[in-house]
Amino acid sequence: MPETVRTQVPEDMMGFKKYVNDYKLENVKDKNGKVVTKTVYRGDYFVYRYKGTELKNARTAVIACVAVALTSFVLGLVFYRNTGFTSQYYTLAPFLCCGFPLIYLCIAAFNVIRTGEGKKVDREHKDGIHDRIAKCLTAIMVLDGLGVSGIAVSAVLKMTGVEERPFTYSDAIFMAAAGTLLISAVLAFSPRKKLIMDKI
Repeated sequence: MPETVRTQVPEDMMGFKKYVNDYKLENVKDKNGKVVTKTVYRGDYFVYRYKGTELKNARTAVIACVAVALTSFVLGLVFYRNTGFTSQYYTLAPFLCCGFPLIYLCIAAFNVIRTGEGKKVDREHKDGIHDRIAKCLTAIMVLDGLGVSGIAVSAVLKMTGVEERPFTYSDAIFMAAAGTLLISAVLAFSPRKKLIMDKI
């Protein structure tokens, strides 16, 4: 029988309207014989649509791309210096904003890791995988795309002599980090389609 993942949520978290109807309050007896009220999931369950090698390759590709994206983002921040020609608000701001969807993307990737083939998940867990990955990747591609465009503008200004600050090692690392982050998001966008789930 497939393993089941049940989400137990506190009663004060039942205000999320999207999932509130998936939970019921039930009176059960604890080990001491006392009647206690517990929140129990009574909604639909979902499993991956794709199986076998297709699913394994998709999970591996998405997880690997997320790992590369996170590494690139961290390296870009660590080695960023306000001395080179790429240190412009229109290059740094979009890159920094990628941190927000990247956090949620990492959470989704963790859910992918702990949700194997045949494992049943609830609706909230399902949305936290396929839907969240799609939205986060789209946000990263748009934001980092703007940042990479800003780097291109900075390069043009440098070559035309308008920008006088030098080309430094931090510029090279930041450019590589921004480019790798964008490529990782693009590469993950196709395999994430095979992480879609169907109701059982």
